[in-house]
Amino acid sequence: MPNIDWENVFERAYRFFVRPIAGIESVVIDDKIHYFAYQYSWDEVLSPLFVSSKKMAYYAARKLKTDDGRHGYVFWKSLVDEPENGLGDFTLTRRDIYNFNFALNSALTDCKFQSLMPHNDFINGVIVSLFRESVTINQNIDGLASKFGVASGDVDDHFIKELIEYVAGRRDAPKNGDTLVKDAALIIKEYLHLVSSMSHKSWRNIIYELIKT
Repeated sequence: MPNIDWENVFERAYRFFVRPIAGIESVVIDDKIHYFAYQYSWDEVLSPLFVSSKKMAYYAARKLKTDDGRHGYVFWKSLVDEPENGLGDFTLTRRDIYNFNFALNSALTDCKFQSLMPHNDFINGVIVSLFRESVTINQNIDGLASKFGVASGDVDDHFIKELIEYVAGRRDAPKNGDTLVKDAALIIKEYLHLVSSMSHKSWRNIIYELIKT
């Protein structure tokens, strides 16, 4: 019988039926502002990625609340339209997307560190952490992760972030080997593919650009 974290299950069920306390984050992707709901206490994305500030505000009015309770569309629209939101809390440029994809695929073929791999807070801090409590790690990822001294069941978003930095040559790995960089790239790609399969189309489109062959 699998070991079920019932506290986590009940917490998620509670948040499904009760509006979570959350805020609005923004990211500039390829020079276009996008918005998403973020729950800070869980460090978790709660919504699709919206290009329209109106749709973001409508979503928030229906699904979210703040510390002082529920609010309507006008409140959330004014929050989304605050000047600092227009600048974006994060930035993901077309070059960032291209370099991440190029570095990942190059690591798979030449097994060398990839200095082009960007250190991007939106990729590492948001995209990699999508559904981090729900991603079911397959046996292939578990097997490859064991080469890095990571036990079965311990592969998580923090490990993936470390592997991204390792592929970039900015971090040491627990072990050395000719195929280790390739193994790291395979884990990153398969993990993000799993995240993509659970994501809304708005997120899935971005992840696809990062991991496509």
